[in-house]
Amino acid sequence: MQYWNPQRSAATNYVNDVGDKIDMSVRGSSLLLSGVLMLMLSVSNSAMAVSGHVYLNDPSAGDSTASRIGLEGIVVSNGVDVTRTLASGYYAIEDSDKEDVGEFIFVTRQAGYATDQWFKPVSAESVDFVMYKVVEDSPTDEAIFFIHLSDSHVYDQPEDFLIYSSPQVPWFIPEFVYNLIAVELLEKQYGDEVIDELRHELKLAGRIPESEAYFDRTVYAAYSSYLRQQGLNELDGTIRAAFSEINGLTPDFVINTGDLILESNRGTAQAIQRWFDYYRDIEKTIEAPVYNTIGNNELAGTERDDFLPSQQGYGKRLFKKNLGPTHFSFDYGQYHFVALDTHSKVIQSDALPDEDQYWNYGKMTREISQWLDQDLRVHQNQTLVVLNHEPFHLDPSWPFDEDQSADDDGLFAMHRVEYVLSGHTHYRSHQRIDGIEHLTTGALSGMRWVLPASIHERGYRMFYSLGRELVSIWKPLAASTIEFVEPQLDDKDRLVFAAIDSREAFVSVSVKTSAGATIGAIDLKQLNPYFYEFSKASLPQDITDTAVTIIAVSSSGQIVKKSLSLPE
Repeated sequence: MQYWNPQRSAATNYVNDVGDKIDMSVRGSSLLLSGVLMLMLSVSNSAMAVSGHVYLNDPSAGDSTASRIGLEGIVVSNGVDVTRTLASGYYAIEDSDKEDVGEFIFVTRQAGYATDQWFKPVSAESVDFVMYKVVEDSPTDEAIFFIHLSDSHVYDQPEDFLIYSSPQVPWFIPEFVYNLIAVELLEKQYGDEVIDELRHELKLAGRIPESEAYFDRTVYAAYSSYLRQQGLNELDGTIRAAFSEINGLTPDFVINTGDLILESNRGTAQAIQRWFDYYRDIEKTIEAPVYNTIGNNELAGTERDDFLPSQQGYGKRLFKKNLGPTHFSFDYGQYHFVALDTHSKVIQSDALPDEDQYWNYGKMTREISQWLDQDLRVHQNQTLVVLNHEPFHLDPSWPFDEDQSADDDGLFAMHRVEYVLSGHTHYRSHQRIDGIEHLTTGALSGMRWVLPASIHERGYRMFYSLGRELVSIWKPLAASTIEFVEPQLDDKDRLVFAAIDSREAFVSVSVKTSAGATIGAIDLKQLNPYFYEFSKASLPQDITDTAVTIIAVSSSGQIVKKSLSLPE
């Protein structure tokens, strides 16, 4: 999880829309294009002038061109330049030879609409988009509820972790020697922070004798052996159960802020494509729309001597082949979400094309920065939410010290961005910096599904909107959760908390003071199935409590009580 790693180059490709869950039938047909598009997009990095239309399809009129009505005001981009459609649905974007454009034309997706493809390769001078209205009215003022997950790090074969996330070891090395080498990875990634908990788990499982349990290397060697033999055998079921849990909560949409797959930096092209295939397959099981951003572990082959920049799939190519543009935006009601890519090449002046280059994990390219400036500028009347894999401000409590934060080029303050959602660290945090709420979610994978959840918690954030403010809680997988939200609302008299029974709503929820006084049903407002609000003014005037007790009843009749300190 270091920001600076030896890298080489980037290139591109295309595949179908995996973020749009409403029309699954599009997926299969668009895959037929990928081989042709890989060749076409690798021929030139320069962009042509492109124009076209964005249409609203009228299903009552059939599929003919006559059934299409031009949509006005839809934002269209080539990755650096941004424009809006005219009343007829027409748009035009001038040609450009900039590095991060020329591969795709894409639209800003709208709530309440499905689209055949939200991005298309620049294969001709005219590129049209068709949208389908799926709800009668777009939820401009309604509350939204969404899931933010990150660092899913999926892989489909149990041995992948020890092949690609641990030191490369020849096949003829005996297993006991391999275990000692694999220990180096475990020690480096997990360190003293988890060794005692891991020792406890292994002793309970009878995998290390009491007489040797005090040797750290013995603990790691035993755990490495366990992983090779059986520890990851239920990986697929665990990942699918996590996505099933998310379905049970019925969010409006899901965001995954990168490191979707295991370890592209060290993977072969074949292994990486296999992981992307697996991710796209299980991601289809999520019933809500999913928006994926690129993470540092989607940069393919950048730590392999045998994966060269001139080869297909290197760098960002496999991400683009499978998921499309690495930066984009979408709207939901009065909120505008912007997905960024802060991974840029640092090329040494004397480097040959296939010699080592570096990637900065905290810097946008000049072209992406220009796109961000324009995209934010045309959405100034909305609440602006930025999505990125790497945080723009690292929490000082993060236990790793070899990283740098991402750079926003001063655009967040200029355009009054209000929220920044990120991942990468595998730890959750919340900081308010210069008026911007920075929220980092923990990893869905915990520590890449390797450490037990009891040692490194797996989960995601749940977000809910109240007007133009977002609140959230961290939700551990397969666990009931009762917590006050972060951030709290600007109105400090309004207190919001969430109560979730594993993967469903509690049947009833009540709030009591330490003196036993119950906040009345009128004063306790249920915002949605999981979020609740009450005011400090509703507390008895003669009570000076600094905590309240939340009492929740599950559908099975189980009573859950939790004492929570009142937010300051």
